[in-house]
Amino acid sequence: MPNILFIPDGFTAAHAQEGEFRKIVLKTVKFLRKDQRTSPWDLLKHSINFWMVWIESQEPGCTVLGEIVPVTSGGTLQGEPMPERKAPSAPGASPPPWTLEEMLNEVGLPIPADALVSLQPAAIAVQMLAKINDWTTLYGAKVTGRISLTNYTAWSLRADRRLLDERNTGLGIAVGGRPNAENPIRSAMSLMSGLRTSRAQLDDMLSALTDGKGNTIGATWVTGKDRSRVFALLGGTRGAGAESETLIASTVVSKLDPVKGTGLVDFDHVLLGPGVNGGRSMAVIPHPLPKTLSFGAVFTVAHETAHSQHLGDEYGATGRIASTTAVDDLNLQDELSAMAPTPFGGPAITLNGTRLKWLWPRIEKAGALAATPVANTSGGFDLSLRSGHAAVFNPGDEIQVRERPLTPGPRTSDVLVVQTVTKSKLVATPKAAPVTTSPVTFGKGSVVYKPKVRAGAPLMLVADLIRDWITFTGMPLNASGTSWTCGAGGRSVGVQPANNLPTTGLRTHHPKYTAWIVGLYEGGKDFQCGIYHPTGACMMRINVPYQQRPLPSVASWAYRFCPVCRYVLVDALDPSKHGANDAWFDTRYPV
Repeated sequence: MPNILFIPDGFTAAHAQEGEFRKIVLKTVKFLRKDQRTSPWDLLKHSINFWMVWIESQEPGCTVLGEIVPVTSGGTLQGEPMPERKAPSAPGASPPPWTLEEMLNEVGLPIPADALVSLQPAAIAVQMLAKINDWTTLYGAKVTGRISLTNYTAWSLRADRRLLDERNTGLGIAVGGRPNAENPIRSAMSLMSGLRTSRAQLDDMLSALTDGKGNTIGATWVTGKDRSRVFALLGGTRGAGAESETLIASTVVSKLDPVKGTGLVDFDHVLLGPGVNGGRSMAVIPHPLPKTLSFGAVFTVAHETAHSQHLGDEYGATGRIASTTAVDDLNLQDELSAMAPTPFGGPAITLNGTRLKWLWPRIEKAGALAATPVANTSGGFDLSLRSGHAAVFNPGDEIQVRERPLTPGPRTSDVLVVQTVTKSKLVATPKAAPVTTSPVTFGKGSVVYKPKVRAGAPLMLVADLIRDWITFTGMPLNASGTSWTCGAGGRSVGVQPANNLPTTGLRTHHPKYTAWIVGLYEGGKDFQCGIYHPTGACMMRINVPYQQRPLPSVASWAYRFCPVCRYVLVDALDPSKHGANDAWFDTRYPV
């Protein structure tokens, strides 16, 4: 059974924050165990142990390493993060002005000398024209017509960007990273860089942990199976989350949603005060700890924790992933492995639906083997299951045994027919003879399952119609039109509607949104090209939509885990929940 350990960073005893940390952990765990918006964690509530331990920091809050821009909003001094740069698309005959992100990529960052001398539009226009002349000298004609007054103003206002004083916290976890030549604008989270507390030092503390009865338990997070399940909660900074080989982390701030005036979202800024050295130096003033966690913070916990079960990030920024990069995550697939010759026998190699990694059967009921099956004297097999797992099966059920952990194209046994069911054992006989893959070749922990069947054929996570359509078109579902260029089908982060769909054979409004259809969509591992994921909307791609548009109803704030990610989590942690998990999928199945 997995063990998730919560630890604090940026919580202090001097501010009486130990109790606050414990309340935050308990509320987070309660949400995960009960709320359907982070399902299947609710289905798996009896399959995970949650722990917490108190670590005191000398200062509250969290270090912010990336550059920020001081602004005053509502009489409060706060720091806005620098936008991420973005390479512009290839210019057409009349290219539009660059966005701010594209300007940063093409002409670089502003310096103090680029600050606006006046906020009057006429004065800004004069200053902009002079700067365009400088850029034309440096970069040539590509600047012509690409600078708008609005975006030049936004660019110049970032000339006062600054680095903030670091906070003295127990673990030294930070939001962002120092600017560098490869990535001068960084807003992600830095986890245990080695310049502060290292994972080896944290392990020294973890190895001494005991439970309430005095039993030493820390080894599971040091050298055991739960080493990747240490989760740091950070107080007092803007919303962020990250996962690495050494740690998972999420911030715990929240505020009222500015669009709706109700509900809770994450702060996207930090509060500022004077730095220790005076002058231009500035320091973080921690946000108050929330009485109730934002949905975004809980969803971040759900998202980052899922990484420990071989689920990868489905979002992509720009560029093509290197063909030599290993893509081991079960919800991500490299382009080469998804390609095959066209079905028409030509020389072209295109995307092929039969090569998808997640061509797994939907499961009506399942359990895990408690021991290797044994051939009995009646020509059948005795299958001992974990306690309680046999109860869902009935005589006459047609079942198979499948290897576990889950893999693409997993090995399965011949079909068996259940004859008798006891508390923890199934007796089954082969449906057909001779037996080619015997259940006795599968070990303890393998899955015994009854597939979901329609018209005598098993239903798959990827509907046959969708699988064949991907093969026919040779394109991902988010592609538009009859031709496809990488990156043309959707935003790098956000919902990807399925534009490339069959014109007949699909159920009307099932699912409600085409992005929920399981198939193949661009993006993953922070790359937009050369890598794919299963659906256009998933918690492993984006947690909450408020960055893009006003929030809909509270119940729709989260992009939930997609069917493939739910399947992976259930299979890894408690296969007996496959049936309950699949019932939810009925309303989203497209055929």
